[in-house]
Amino acid sequence: MSYEVRINGQTVAHCATTDEALARVREELKRRPDHEPEILDSSTGKPFAPASSRGWRDQLANEVGY
Repeated sequence: MSYEVRINGQTVAHCATTDEALARVREELKRRPDHEPEILDSSTGKPFAPASSRGWRDQLANEVGY
């Protein structure tokens, strides 16, 4: 499996593992903490985990009331 890392909707990396993808997101957020990261499963195009996409975070926030 491979994972696509996006920042503000722009692909910045393709990673072989979730650990690599998470590490890349951490690096990007250190440089640009106000930007919106996403990690998608490249084979399905879906987020790899809860809240790993902008849409999913918005949905969860609306359900909780934030």
